[in-house]
Amino acid sequence: MNEEQLIASEFARILKQKDSEALAFKNYSPGVGSFDEIRLVNFFEENQSVEFRNTLALKREIKYPNSEERLDLIFTKNNDEVLLVEFKLCRPFRNNGSFDEHFYKTIFSPYDNNTLMTDILKLGSSSITGNKYIMFVYFEPSQHSNTLLSLNRIISKIISDSKFYYGTKLEESATAHFTDLIHPIHQSGAIVLLKIQS
Repeated sequence: MNEEQLIASEFARILKQKDSEALAFKNYSPGVGSFDEIRLVNFFEENQSVEFRNTLALKREIKYPNSEERLDLIFTKNNDEVLLVEFKLCRPFRNNGSFDEHFYKTIFSPYDNNTLMTDILKLGSSSITGNKYIMFVYFEPSQHSNTLLSLNRIISKIISDSKFYYGTKLEESATAHFTDLIHPIHQSGAIVLLKIQS
């Protein structure tokens, strides 16, 4: 298993594990589907298997060169930088099943700061050396499956928009699915890594 798939699979495993603990975020329904981006990454950092830790080391919030902005994740192997990663939460629907009106901007806007699309530009144009990736966790509630917001359609749009706005090619390099979550709305999903082509 390559490093990309190892990361995706380990993240998906951890989400399933934490979901089984029936944790609740704020006043939302129990389950990992209601947690925010930072806490999902915290789950990943704090619950890695010994085998994973012996293969890859994780660093978080590393400053970009000549900037106060920070890179979300760096994975290293034998002290060599392997994966440089910007991470996003991709959750089209709210805790009650209604559409989240902020979802589209958070993922697809090329005009706002700290969106998935502008993260592609920021990381792709950075002078940091290493393999560069966008990673996101996607939650799809069962009652909305096979809609315009399916995982495959979202991946296709991200890849298409990146090329349209920035001329930057992305390649889907790893995906790990998870199912049967306890949250009444966010019941399945995936971890996806998209590689920024140099």
